[in-house]
Amino acid sequence: MKLSSRGLVLLLALAMLLTLSGIPAMAQTSSAGAIAGVVLDQQGAAIPGVAVKITDPATNISQEGVTNDAGRYLFPAVPPSTYNITFTKQGFSSRKVNKQIVSVGASMTINATLEVGAVSNVVEVTSAPGAELETVTATVSASVSGASLIYLPLFGADAATLANYGPGVSPEGATAGAMFDQNTFQLDGGNNSNDMDGSMTVYTGSYSHGAFSGATAPPSGVLPTPGDTVEEVKVNSSGQTSDFNGSTGSQVQVVTKRGTNQFHGSAYYYYYDSQIGQANSWDNNHTPSGNLGYTPIPATHDQRYGFTVGGP
Repeated sequence: MKLSSRGLVLLLALAMLLTLSGIPAMAQTSSAGAIAGVVLDQQGAAIPGVAVKITDPATNISQEGVTNDAGRYLFPAVPPSTYNITFTKQGFSSRKVNKQIVSVGASMTINATLEVGAVSNVVEVTSAPGAELETVTATVSASVSGASLIYLPLFGADAATLANYGPGVSPEGATAGAMFDQNTFQLDGGNNSNDMDGSMTVYTGSYSHGAFSGATAPPSGVLPTPGDTVEEVKVNSSGQTSDFNGSTGSQVQVVTKRGTNQFHGSAYYYYYDSQIGQANSWDNNHTPSGNLGYTPIPATHDQRYGFTVGGP
């Protein structure tokens, strides 16, 4: 069979795609978290071969692993949620650690000490000592999830604008000394940043900016993310790890909701009018227009509505 140069290129591209598709994304944490730790006996010796299982009660989905020769285990890609963790090995009592909250992009350390006894004996705790202490990175961050996504005021009903509530972030979105156009927005692990200005405020207006005629609009991602559709928003403002090299500003990670064991949903309606409760900017108040001694706010109104549905 004789292939043309174009056919050869397509064949090589297909082979490369098939090769890459077989490589698991073990280190990708931009839309997930990680759980790791070490399992010891009462004398402080490592226990290899311990079966470790993490379960999300909301979906009953679980991941399983086994400790290595040093007694260590790792789950590198854990979707944000609340998990129950069990440790079992023949000759030792089982241990169960409940209600461990995993956040997007965060590594949680859960260590366990097993006592000699029957597997049927279960030692159950609701939290692990130091479980919420971040010992893996020095990243300064803040997360918003749950009811806060619904009840916190969102600029233009866009969850990505919650970046303004992060530590070290100015009202226009400048973070830790970097300009607002240096922020990077990610949606479910993919890049959601504007390629032109990185903020959707300079060259192109965004979904969230209809309410900001004459005022400073907050930075946001290209694709809008209403709060009803989002599981968690995390803002890393400084000290990002080496797996992030998108920009010198903040890293805004948005993760959308998953289904659960029960059907659930919501409906929302958003309305904003420029004549309702919006102050004019300082520049407009001091810039004459026509017969007026100032430049008025352009008359705009914005209304959006939608719904969400999720289930098993």
